[in-house]
Formats: sequence, structure tokens, C-alpha cells
Amino acid sequence: MYISGKDKLGYINGDLPQSPSTNPFFHKWRTDNAIVKGWLINSMDPSLIGNFMRFPIAKMVWDSIAIAYFDGSNTSQCAIDIHKYNIIIQEDWVYVFLDGFDNQLDKIRGDVLQLRPFPTVEQAYAYVRREASRQTVMITNNENIPGVVLATKGLRLRPTNSISNIHHGKQKS
Repeated sequence: MYISGKDKLGYINGDLPQSPSTNPFFHKWRTDNAIVKGWLINSMDPSLIGNFMRFPIAKMVWDSIAIAYFDGSNTSQCAIDIHKYNIIIQEDWVYVFLDGFDNQLDKIRGDVLQLRPFPTVEQAYAYVRREASRQTVMITNNENIPGVVLATKGLRLRPTNSISNIHHGKQKS
């Protein structure tokens, strides 16, 4: 994705083959090829770099990586398996998110874990946010709730010492 995003995919898929050294664009090709090769090498585990550094062009590095690490028969690289793996990772993120709760949100944690289908971390966050907000409104003492929230609950604020509450020098009850 990174290489494609930098508009350099042609250096590894063969769409931009090595230019002859007499070509006026050779210096640009050589510079861009070195950049792409550097990206590939720098993304590797240091113990692997020596195996691929000797290749003169990025496409050779890419092809060698493909031969060494993908032969087309590795079932863990099928689309279905990748999708299943991503679901497992997403579930792990939800568990990590829920693990950070204090005891006040323990019931919400249980509710999220019972949701079907199992929520994504974004869905879990939205559920927790809504439920925590609901609990705050339902459980909090009415004297400490902002007026906007009380209005949605149909409750009235205690009168204040405003001009509308004063009649002939006396405060209305």
C-alpha cells in the first residue's frame, strides 16, 4: 500500500523496468528504484536484510521475497483465512478495551460480551458510551444534573434569584 501510494508500484511489479544507462531518464529511474529498494529493505527484520540486499533492483528484491515466503499453497494466506484472522484480532481489541473498565462499568462489560454478532471495537465503544451516559442521567442525584438533561427528563430546576422570580421584593417559592 505504501509503495502504491507513493506511485512507485511499477518498480516492483515490472511496469517500470530498468532503463538503459543511455536513456535521459535513467538517473531518475535509478534514484526511484533505490528509494523503493530502501523501503523494502527497511521494512524487513534485520536478520533478513543480508539475504536481499545483494539484488540491484527493487523488482528482484520483491520477486525473491515472493519466492522465499509465498509459494501459492500456503492456506493461511487465503482470503477466507485472512478474514477470519482479522475477526479474531478485532475481538481481541474489544477484550483489551473492556479490560480497562473499572468496577462501575462491570455490568456494561458483561452486556457488550453478550452482544450478537460480537461487536467491533467501535461498536463496543459506542454501546459503552451510550450506556454510561444513560446511567449517569438515571442514577445521578437530580440536584447535580445540568438543566438540559433535566429538561429531557421532564424535571424542573429549583428557582433562582432572577428578576422573574422576584415579586414586590419577595422571592417566589
